[in-house]
Amino acid sequence: PFNAALDLGSEQTVTMVEIWRRNDSMVTDLANVQCYAAESLDYSDRENIKYTNLTYLGTLDFEGSSDRVRVFTVPTINTRYLLFYFGASGRGNGGTAVSIADMCVWTPKVAETPEDPENPENPEETPETPEETPAE
Repeated sequence: PFNAALDLGSEQTVTMVEIWRRNDSMVTDLANVQCYAAESLDYSDRENIKYTNLTYLGTLDFEGSSDRVRVFTVPTINTRYLLFYFGASGRGNGGTAVSIADMCVWTPKVAETPEDPENPENPEETPETPEETPAE
């Protein structure tokens, strides 16, 4: 019974999930979200989504705040699919209505290895040495 499935298009290293809640009087609709990674996902039948090998990443909890956005750290995982269960509502209607404005997934930045200026693979990408300016 998941409320949202996110297909990243290819396997990615995920480290954080950013959730944006509504920016109106219903900002507290979403109180927490359970987050899972799946090895595979078939959502061709939206009434019966099929997934394999779920990994629980944690519960993303807004802790009763009215913050519009929060970034949650999750255990680092390589996955293509993320599943979300909107498990609680801060609305006073018995928890039956939740909504979000946006969701982002963060991956670690991969540092580029600096090129060897003595033996560049592509000379056009080698930074130019600044010309010396005579001292006055």
